[in-house]
Amino acid sequence: MPGESSMAPNRDVLEAVRRRAQSLSKKPRGHRRIVVLATPSANLGRWGTDCDRLLASFPESKITLFTSRERVWQVPAPSHGRIKVSVFQDGIAGWIRETLKAVFQARTVIVILWWGAGRKNRGWKGTVLDGMTSFLRKTVFAQSLGDLCLVLEEEIRKNDEA
Repeated sequence: MPGESSMAPNRDVLEAVRRRAQSLSKKPRGHRRIVVLATPSANLGRWGTDCDRLLASFPESKITLFTSRERVWQVPAPSHGRIKVSVFQDGIAGWIRETLKAVFQARTVIVILWWGAGRKNRGWKGTVLDGMTSFLRKTVFAQSLGDLCLVLEEEIRKNDEA
């Protein structure tokens, strides 16, 4: 039976997420920290529910969300001690500072929530983001945390069946 992601209207975007996330699903206990960087165009959507799904996929990880002061109101208070929400300080400079900190922390997965995540040509911003993070850390670009969770759940289920 085909997976839910293969029937979704945004299946091309989910397939791009899958290519980056497949290696994460092979050793879900090997990741200590997941840093979620929410760009201004990110879809925070069902943050609480999606965090619970992500914690279930990575049972030994802690999640830190970095978002702007203007968007933090969209995020409900963390329901779990393994979730932390932080606000970027100093605009773009703070965003870059937190990204670089995450790049240099061991056993960290970086998730960048960005509306342009599924585009083949992401422009200069996507190229800079990808170059800044991917050379040292596992980095996944997704439009929403729900997209990443869907793909991870399918991949983990597939690995368990194998």
